[in-house]
Amino acid sequence: MPSLRELTLKATYDPARDGQNTVDGFLLPCLKRSVSYDRLSAYFSSAALKVASKGIKELIGNGGKIRFIFSSQIEESEMRQIREAYHRKMDGMAEELKNDPSLNDDFEVANLSYLIESGLAEVKIAFMLNTASSICHTKLGVFKDNCGGIIAFTGSGNETEAGLLRNAEIFSVFNNFEGVDPHLEDAVRMFESIWDNTYSPATMVAVYPDGRLFDTLMSYSRHRVVESEEDLCEQDDSVLIDVDKGRVLLTDRTSRRQLRISAVLSSYLSHFEAVGPDAYDCGKANAHLIRDVIIGNLKDSGVNFHLSLRARLFLEQYDYKLRQRVKLASAIKSNQGQDLWLRQYIDFKEIVNSRTSPKYPLKERQMHNAFFHSVMKSSADFSVPGTGKTFISYGLYAYLQHCRLANRIVVFGPLNCFLAWKEEANKIYEGKQTLSFFDISEHQANWQNEIKQRVCDCYLFNYEWLNSPAKCELLSKYVLTKRTLLVFDEIHKLKAIDGFRSNMFLSFLKEVDDPPIYRLALTGTPLPNSYSDLSNCLNYLFPDDMEGDLAGLSPLSLKQADKDGEAATKVREALYPLFVRTTKSDLRVPPPEPDDCNSLSCVPSGKEANLYKAIWNSGLDPLAKYIRLIQASSNPPLLKKSLSLDDFSGIVDDPLEINFSELEAKSEIAEIASAIPLSGKMRKTIDFLVSEIGIGKKIIVWCLFIDTIDLAARLLRERGIEAITICGRDTQADRQAKINRFKHGGPMVLLTNPNTLAESVSLHTVCHEAVYLEYGFNLTYLLQSKDRINRVGLKDGEKTFYYFAISGKRECGAASLDAFILKRLKEKEIRMLSAIESDDLPAPVNMPSDIDDIKRIIADYQSALEK
Repeated sequence: MPSLRELTLKATYDPARDGQNTVDGFLLPCLKRSVSYDRLSAYFSSAALKVASKGIKELIGNGGKIRFIFSSQIEESEMRQIREAYHRKMDGMAEELKNDPSLNDDFEVANLSYLIESGLAEVKIAFMLNTASSICHTKLGVFKDNCGGIIAFTGSGNETEAGLLRNAEIFSVFNNFEGVDPHLEDAVRMFESIWDNTYSPATMVAVYPDGRLFDTLMSYSRHRVVESEEDLCEQDDSVLIDVDKGRVLLTDRTSRRQLRISAVLSSYLSHFEAVGPDAYDCGKANAHLIRDVIIGNLKDSGVNFHLSLRARLFLEQYDYKLRQRVKLASAIKSNQGQDLWLRQYIDFKEIVNSRTSPKYPLKERQMHNAFFHSVMKSSADFSVPGTGKTFISYGLYAYLQHCRLANRIVVFGPLNCFLAWKEEANKIYEGKQTLSFFDISEHQANWQNEIKQRVCDCYLFNYEWLNSPAKCELLSKYVLTKRTLLVFDEIHKLKAIDGFRSNMFLSFLKEVDDPPIYRLALTGTPLPNSYSDLSNCLNYLFPDDMEGDLAGLSPLSLKQADKDGEAATKVREALYPLFVRTTKSDLRVPPPEPDDCNSLSCVPSGKEANLYKAIWNSGLDPLAKYIRLIQASSNPPLLKKSLSLDDFSGIVDDPLEINFSELEAKSEIAEIASAIPLSGKMRKTIDFLVSEIGIGKKIIVWCLFIDTIDLAARLLRERGIEAITICGRDTQADRQAKINRFKHGGPMVLLTNPNTLAESVSLHTVCHEAVYLEYGFNLTYLLQSKDRINRVGLKDGEKTFYYFAISGKRECGAASLDAFILKRLKEKEIRMLSAIESDDLPAPVNMPSDIDDIKRIIADYQSALEK
């Protein structure tokens, strides 16, 4: 047998510095040459037990023996009743072992238990007073060969299996090869005196484990030496789950080869690649695949399994990394524990500022948010609209680019956001770099060749485009890599848990060959209706953590939070470190002026009042009546036309709420409308626009109906004013061109509707007035449309104005719905803004459905008519 003297050893092992694997480079070579191994661990735990077991199979082949001492601290008061104290302590130790299921997967722990069972290994538990701190935090080991050679090592007591195998343990080494070494003698003397219970009064007793602890230790024994993980599975009639080179591997060691049985993993085996007899490559390693798919199905089928050491470490490492990021991100978000992150933040700012334009610097709060995202790697920005989420994303990318952590951005979002991503890039990187863009809306015909042949800095895809596995495969192959900053803009567009598009994205992200490390979800409305709206967002950001550290945010937990205040509190606490949120007031955006409901208010003519009354008395259902009254107020000729589904866009979300028998125009109503070619409200609005344009002001006009947009544009044109119109009939390229003309050219009026342009467009640099010619009950559209001209970047003293056109009430006769709609909108807006302007995640605001709102307003309208 080779001796210990043959080894070439270092005086100190610091693997984090020199990169050496201490298990293969030190522990195993020593055990192969030893006939005895004495080991003192600083404490007893499942982790310490795993560490102590490493490599002992090598010693068994030499006929060697082992002595282990595990320390346990006790209080001085417990020393007076030491027998009761150590039984109580050992019962606690047994319970800890039982709570660590991975011990049953460790064949080396099985071997240690077998050696104890057969008398080849002795274990003692040393109870030490807390005052004996130097011993309680010491670990040491002594190897002896059959030639008189001795090697000892000592180090601090922060030992874990992960720490040992990931090279995080530092220790010093001594030997007797060149004569007496006092450090070695001290180590040997310390172990022997603790073993014999003569070390010090503070070490009162060293005892063999008994009772529950002994029974628990023995439960891991397989009553023979287990040679390997595969051997353990053979003996336990189990399947081995392994991770090797980033792939999950399954090996069926069951006697009946149960993976062949159709009920076990049947729906998945066709996707796994056979790599040997009853061995499968299950795909790229991720926690979801191991925990949910493989382990979940094996448990459901009653099949035994073991996780290999590599698989256990893969899962532990993933959980550890997220926990550490969450801890640091929480400190950053709350601006506490600056000793942990302030220096890093200063470096971050210097890098971002060096790579972005000094003309358009990130504000301090924006910089802080970008830094938070860099630490978390995957996170969300739930800042209110108008606070610069796109700008923050580019600040983050500047840092990642500098550190070679990202070399491209891939954005998924609505088509409306594309122009903002291009414009903001030009601003923030002005004079520093020019990004190249791939815009899917510009390459519908030849997108495949473009993606294969061009490498761009920023890729823009709309959510609707990703609708087939072929597209997913192409993006995975040519676009997405681990050095991609992946951004989901307006992530609430994918809130439908069972939606086709949402599920397509979930499948896509799980199958990407080289998944992006940095992911960012952006939305100003994270909880449109409920906590459940966050489910998809969380799965996109943390696909491998939802069954681990983030299990408290499962779909079931989110659903419960919608009903239970205590559950909602727990969910909000779990969400806290995963997002940032900035309000306009945080960035000192000048608040808009109060809504002006007077400047464009008018009294309807007698004919108009008769028209309102005719609609009311028509017998139409509430929804059709509601729409017809809005049309009568702004554009009476619309009443001569049948309603189309487009007319309901932005008014109701669910087409099932529409009574299609009510779409046809009513002849009696159309006849009255024919006598009113132009409403008083339209006339007053056009006069107002002409006046404001005359003094050099640009204005955006919001309508609901395309015919109204066209009518207003024609009336302005007749007054010599060019107006730009944007609505659903425009292509994305046309929209962007028109927006650019409005912002940088001569046209002073932009006519549009909120379902086309309410999101992702910034007009605040050129436009400070908005006119609402038509409006419905969709509060989200109203708030988003207001944010187009009230955003971060407004200069001090710049004011924002919102004008609402209202057809009021004659002294005798019916009124329009305008005042009733505005009253209800204002009530909803006050409630929503109180939540939105909170720094915390706004709780879901339970608003009535659109139909309920319409029924209520119709009831209010009827009450007013009866007075």
